[in-house]
Amino acid sequence: MKEFLEPISEVIDLLGIAILVVAALKFFYQYLIFELRRFKGLECMQLMRNMRVEMGGYILLALEVLIISDVIHSAITHTLEDFYELGMLVLIRTMIGYFLGKEIKELKEEA
Repeated sequence: MKEFLEPISEVIDLLGIAILVVAALKFFYQYLIFELRRFKGLECMQLMRNMRVEMGGYILLALEVLIISDVIHSAITHTLEDFYELGMLVLIRTMIGYFLGKEIKELKEEA
């Protein structure tokens, strides 16, 4: 079973990382557009809020995907240390997700 699930966990890790890389590239591209508009003197703070909301969504998605990978990895190894590590990772990622989700909600309400 371990030989089957370990590669799946690694693929899921790569998927989470790919989501973050795509998000960063997309955010950087949108940021360049934002700066060009700002340089021209155009009002663009709504664009920045939209960019932050979109980036937050990508980060939340990536965190959820990475948690899935951590759960699979811990189920494979069955060591107490791995379960403690999983608990801490899930706690930290859940807290980040909660506060990021809260910030995204506030940004949407500002719009």
